[in-house]
Amino acid sequence: MPQVKSKFIVSFTSQDEHYKAANLITSDGFKKWLSHPKERSGEISVTLQLERECSISYIDIGTHWCANIEIQVGRSDWPQGVDYETLAPTCIMMTPIDCNLARNCTSTRMFSSKDFKDHVASKTWDRIRIICRQPLKKDVQFGLSFLRIKTMDTITPSKDLSSVSTNQQKTIRSIQKHFFGKTKSW
Repeated sequence: MPQVKSKFIVSFTSQDEHYKAANLITSDGFKKWLSHPKERSGEISVTLQLERECSISYIDIGTHWCANIEIQVGRSDWPQGVDYETLAPTCIMMTPIDCNLARNCTSTRMFSSKDFKDHVASKTWDRIRIICRQPLKKDVQFGLSFLRIKTMDTITPSKDLSSVSTNQQKTIRSIQKHFFGKTKSW
């Protein structure tokens, strides 16, 4: 199942000087995105532009000191001011007891289509917003340690196969027949 990469950060509400939101795109999960050390609102968010429009089938997300998260989706062609739609409602990542005892500070959650709202998951999206909340402990930095988005959509080649030479078509048909037992005609 293909992973959907993020092209760039559209917006964020807070970030640490060393743990920037851009780490979610560039680091392959080795660096996290954390709130600014003086952040006291208890809520931060990041909006990412995906490399292509697709239906979202799975999301793997790692959190650091987040009490709960919410996942929203949108489209880059929407006018400004249109609210994003909730793909996955608020999900608890740390209980109040965990927060008070400083336990289970990092957690991972794997979302699948059964965790998503059906009417939202059935559409295609090219933007995703993650909202992280930590209302219980105002003296900690919180955020994401990684984010992986996967789709069941197949990647269609951009090259028009009708322009492929006759010899190449024969080779492709031979490979298709060998692996799939059938051929596709152009």
